[in-house]
This record gives sequence, structure tokens and C-alpha cells, in this order.
Amino acid sequence: MNKNILYLLFISLSVVNVSCTSEDNSPKRAGKVITVALTPTMDCFPLYVAEKAGIAASCGYALDFQTHASRSDCDTALIYGSAIAIMTDSVRASSLSRKIKDVPDSIKCISADSLSYSYHNNMKYYFFTNHKSRIKKPSQLADRMIALDRNSGEAQVAQRLVDSLKISDKCFLVQMQNINTRVQMLTSNSMDAAVLPEPQATKMRIARHNMIYSVTADSRATSGCLVSVKNHADLKRIYNAAVDTINKYGIHRYDSVMVTCMHMLPEQAAKVPAQKFQKLR
Repeated sequence: MNKNILYLLFISLSVVNVSCTSEDNSPKRAGKVITVALTPTMDCFPLYVAEKAGIAASCGYALDFQTHASRSDCDTALIYGSAIAIMTDSVRASSLSRKIKDVPDSIKCISADSLSYSYHNNMKYYFFTNHKSRIKKPSQLADRMIALDRNSGEAQVAQRLVDSLKISDKCFLVQMQNINTRVQMLTSNSMDAAVLPEPQATKMRIARHNMIYSVTADSRATSGCLVSVKNHADLKRIYNAAVDTINKYGIHRYDSVMVTCMHMLPEQAAKVPAQKFQKLR
């Protein structure tokens, strides 16, 4: 009986020892997990690749993702402390300080002065109409509704487009922050047009919807942005290392990342247009 008790005690201590060793070596135990709120869009692709390909781990971090369907939800995650960094666009980033100041001190988790910003030009915007629609070119958007995020760079792009066509007083920019909702509304022909990023734009092309306009966000006003309250330099280093890797091997080496992290089917991921990424600056 005594031998059995000693044996069970030995096994119990061994299990406890293994469990504690495992926890002590985990990134979270070491305080090296970085929670990032982002959207399943190609401007965020380097961070997804960084985690899945081990680039973040090689830099001493683990990336914990909160994937949202709208950038406004990413803002909320940052302001209320469930994430310490977000991927957004520069227009939304410029309004973050005001948003933070409007939140009572008793419930917000950050101050406007704590934010760090880095910009990139990996944003692309595509204007789509339903394949059943008669709208085949931008000039036909007069008296039509365009679904987009009115507080973002894509709204600035849309406004410039309708201004250039002299139809701004006849065109309606409809607030629809959720990217998935835009896709659904366009697919059902419930919205005249929608502004979409990649890889959602690829889904629309495969479904033979009409792409009537596209633009690369090549200015700071409509560029992408990493915003964080800490670990900013390390996040920038991780993103840029992933950019180097993706540009070396091509995006389609990481189609599995699009499938796993960005809600793509394998056949859809394979048709996302190849692109060269630019580093955060």
C-alpha cells in the first residue's frame, strides 16, 4: 500500500512539473503576446503571415489576432483595451485621438498621447456593381447608392471620384462599415455599388460582378496605418520582415493563410492578384 501511495505521489509531482515547465516557456507567460485587432484584408496579410510562418516567433513574440469585419470595431478594441494595436487606414487613425478624448476616463484604457503610428501604401480600393446591374462605368453612379465606410480613406477616394465626374450632388455615400455586409448587399443587388478591398474584391470577380473603378491608396491621406500603444517598434519590425518574405516568395506561397485567417476558399485564394507589399515607414 505504501509503495502504491509513493508511486502515485511521484506521478502527480511529475505531471505538475511538466505542466509548470510548459507554462513558463509559453509566450503568454513571458509577457510576449501582442493582441492586434485587424480586418481580413490584404493590408493586414503580412501580420497573418508573420504569425503563421514563424516570423513573429523568431522576433520573440506571438501575435494574437482579433479579426473584425469593420475597422470601427478595431478602434473600439484599442480604446477599451482588448487589443494593444490595430491595423486601420490613415483617415480613421487621424480621428482616434478625438474618439479617445470623448470616452470617459473611467472606462477607457488608453490616452491619446500613448499612440504610435506607422504608415504604408498597401491599401487598394475597388468599386463594384452587381452583374445584373446596368451600371458598367463610374459616370453611371449618378442617383445611386455606394456602400462604404464614411469615416475612412475609401470615402475620400469615393468623394474624389464623384467630384471629378461632377455627380457629387447626385450620389449617395451610404455608411456600411461591415465589409461582409457590403459583400452580401452587393451580391443580392440590394445596393447599387460597394467599395471593397482585397481579397473580398476577388470574390466579386469570381462571381462575375462588375468592377467599374479601382485605385491604390498612394497618398498619406488614404494610406494604411499601424496604430499601437506599446511594442510599436517590434510590431513594425515583424510586419516589415513578413513583407520581405512575401515579396521574395510571392503571396500564393501563403494561400493557406488566406484560407485559415481571411475566410477564403482555396480556389478563391489562388485567384487573388499577386502584389508586392511595401514596408511600414
